[in-house]
Amino acid sequence: MRLSILFTALFLFFSSTNSNAQSLGAHPSSIDWKSIDSKNVRVIFPKGTDVQAKRIADVINYINRYATTSVGSKSKKLDLVLQTQQVISNGFVTLSPFRSEFFATGFQNFTSLGSTNWLDLLAVHEYRHALQYANSNRGATKFMHIISGQNGWAAALNLSIPAWYLEGDAVLSETLLSHNGRGRNPFFYKEQRALLLDNTIYAYAKARNGSYKDLVPNRYPLGFAITNHIRNTYGIEKGREILADAGRYKYIIYPFSNAMKAHTGLSTTKMYNEAYLKLQNKWKKESDALQITKSELIATPVKKTVTDYTFANYLNDKSIVAIKKSYKETPRLIRIYNSKEQKLTTIGISPQEFLSVKNNKVAWTEYQKDIRRNNKNYSNIVTYNFDTGIKNTLTKNSKLFSPEFSNTSKQIVAVRSDKNIQHNIVLLDAKSGKINKEIPNSLNDFISYPKWNYNDTAIYYLVKRNSRIAFFEFNIEKETTSQISDWTTHTIGAYTLSKDAIYFTASFSGIDNIYSLNLLSGSKNIKQITSVKVGAYMPSIKKNSEELVYSEFTKKGYELHTINLKDKENPTFKMPAFDTKHKIKTTTNEHAILDSIPSGNYDIENYKGFLKGLKLHSWGFSNETNSLNNYGLTLKFQNILSDFSANLDFLYNQNEETNAIFSNITYSKYFLELNLKSSQLDRNNITRSTTNLISNSFIETIFGGGISLPLSKVKGNYTQSMRFSSNYLYHNLSKFKTTNTTPSASLDFGAIESKLTVSNLRRTAFQNLAPRFGQYIDITHKKSTNTVSADKIAVNSILFFPGLLKNHSTRIDFNWRKELLSNDYRFSDTFNYARGYDDVWNNEVSKLSFNYQFPLLYPDLGIWGLTYFKRIRANLFYDTSSIKTHLLHGVVNSSNTVLLPVTLKQNSYGAEILFDNILLNVLPVTIGLRNSFLSEIDIFSPKKKHKFEVFLILNF
Repeated sequence: MRLSILFTALFLFFSSTNSNAQSLGAHPSSIDWKSIDSKNVRVIFPKGTDVQAKRIADVINYINRYATTSVGSKSKKLDLVLQTQQVISNGFVTLSPFRSEFFATGFQNFTSLGSTNWLDLLAVHEYRHALQYANSNRGATKFMHIISGQNGWAAALNLSIPAWYLEGDAVLSETLLSHNGRGRNPFFYKEQRALLLDNTIYAYAKARNGSYKDLVPNRYPLGFAITNHIRNTYGIEKGREILADAGRYKYIIYPFSNAMKAHTGLSTTKMYNEAYLKLQNKWKKESDALQITKSELIATPVKKTVTDYTFANYLNDKSIVAIKKSYKETPRLIRIYNSKEQKLTTIGISPQEFLSVKNNKVAWTEYQKDIRRNNKNYSNIVTYNFDTGIKNTLTKNSKLFSPEFSNTSKQIVAVRSDKNIQHNIVLLDAKSGKINKEIPNSLNDFISYPKWNYNDTAIYYLVKRNSRIAFFEFNIEKETTSQISDWTTHTIGAYTLSKDAIYFTASFSGIDNIYSLNLLSGSKNIKQITSVKVGAYMPSIKKNSEELVYSEFTKKGYELHTINLKDKENPTFKMPAFDTKHKIKTTTNEHAILDSIPSGNYDIENYKGFLKGLKLHSWGFSNETNSLNNYGLTLKFQNILSDFSANLDFLYNQNEETNAIFSNITYSKYFLELNLKSSQLDRNNITRSTTNLISNSFIETIFGGGISLPLSKVKGNYTQSMRFSSNYLYHNLSKFKTTNTTPSASLDFGAIESKLTVSNLRRTAFQNLAPRFGQYIDITHKKSTNTVSADKIAVNSILFFPGLLKNHSTRIDFNWRKELLSNDYRFSDTFNYARGYDDVWNNEVSKLSFNYQFPLLYPDLGIWGLTYFKRIRANLFYDTSSIKTHLLHGVVNSSNTVLLPVTLKQNSYGAEILFDNILLNVLPVTIGLRNSFLSEIDIFSPKKKHKFEVFLILNF
């Protein structure tokens, strides 16, 4: 591949990725932002969360000083924003600009991320990324940083260093610096364990790039398996040395793989195979020594499509209700009776998957976002009654998790978190959703999965405190709290209650299994209930019975199993305090440090200012209004809180074959966005006089401003959005050149330019090519405010419908634009004409497109690290277009030449074959082959019957 093509692709990827990753005006304007400034990090946080902000600063500063042996000593000061009005559990570090964000609400399911306190885990993991970026910024990466800023830094880093290394090394840091960490959690390994015990080791290209057909561990467990193997087998400092050499591009071809080979003797492919074979040998020995518990499979295993059955519960009629989802289907509530499935209702988009059942009533949570602010969202309780079939959203604008009906069905218990990162248990009225009682939580422990006891006199729940987990009980009548299990750093997940015991998932044996804790003896002794090869999760006990249902993980997803608790007598043992089963080399500095980090002294300052934290954060590819007919380069500026942005674009209009410069400033702190715009364009278009078509070229200068209003919401399985913008722009046209003469006068006018975009799109399952239902419409109107005739209206719309099979998609597009050739001024032409035809100057054009798309093959084929073929799909299309224009009639250059109004038809049909690829293991690019057959004559090429095209779709 030529270097020019390579770096063009990188510019396309990283400019688009960074600019699209951050939405403007995402924070409520009412937040009173504060900051603490230290040597290595500036933490920006809402008033009232200074305790958490100081702890984040303490952890990061301590790591920077003592725990960088395996990554390197270079660092760059980090701006970090603490988000407290999110219900999504996440965090990131990004370049363009260099910054981090922590979403402060943690996971209810402790099995997934372990016992480490959520903000501590984020601080360790995300700051490791910051150190990786700094320590790879050398040699060729630093050169790209100097000449292209942080986009060049990002491009060089991501091209040379695989994402699995960055994430795996960050998970390694979590595991080294805590008593738990994901590297010690069986849940983290479950996909790898299921595959390796089934003698399945995918090719490295597939392991790195994933698959649409098979379950492939993502970059986190993949990366940890390899980085931990390197650390344990080849030395603690090898990772640092590989990172540095890959960052400097010491080896131009395959810089990371060759750096690894230089320091360990193995390329990435061979290191992957060695690490996985070693894991396989270890797990097979463990598996061979297991005495597997007998259980009954209650749902037919799916052989082809990865499918999950989770959170199974018994109904009063002894049937089972569960959440089912697959690579083909979004989550839904199902009922299983006599091995037959019944679809009940959809499960909407949820911040954290959960389901509880009590007396034929079901509760879960669904996601709601603020209509204007993307970083303000909610978790609402949804209920479903099996007796009536009624689904009800019980709460609005709440941050509630893990709801469960009481045995009387009159109340619901749930966990509540607030914007000050305070957590407690609340009791709600089951009919109104009104909070009746709050259970005290004086230490502000993180609380998970509250449940009623058998007679509604007590609440049991999990507590995470100082990176340890235990069960607690709250006596409702006495209002007393007691600890009922020992503290542990092992993971404990979803659980169920009988009259005398708790049945829960835990990691005590090194494999996630079901255990029980007796509630009557007071001994805190536990028993192991299941022994499985991979993992047993989310148990539920049948009422007045000793039958347990749970989800068991396999290489094709979660299956449902039942077990009779009378079948085996289980010995008791004490809950282990610390996990010691996983081999991870520690040092005097890189070990469990979170209990010993000293508190620093920080001054708290106001974080205010119109341009506070403004950065020049990226430059690269730009395509105005997402049109491939209008593209070029851009410079982008943005502040740390993402409420002020500015950009400078250099664009090329393919239809007019001209260049342009655009600038735009947006201020988004308040409900309405304020915009200022200016541009200078070389223009080239066609207008009509009374007897002729005139080709015009001129210089156009535009300046002005206006407002925009971006709104969006989530409703069940649908994401809905509406964006309205209106700007007054003054146009100055000069330096005219036409086919006949060069006018001396310029053309000046003002115009109102407005745009409305509305969408309603259903979420897609992993394999779905498009939403099964959805609507999108974009309406643009531009009109002069004075005597100059300039008027354009355009409509672009899309309708999505299901196809014959679940992964098929039917799409109908309607596009319409009207702008008279006789206008004094014509706006830029970005219309996408019927496939196979060239654009035609016109007064009015409309196009109706029918598309039917379906997958053909999932090849999962990599070629030398250059490209990876992930999916091949086909699209059958039919375009019908009507164009109202004027054509020359008579002899050209004769006094008899006249223009006659005509209506042209452009109809085409054909097929597209699309190859969904990962280019250079980084860039998701679709390569398309299209053959269009023309039903009508192309006036520019009358003999043309079909047109073959090769095109690219950039999927980022």
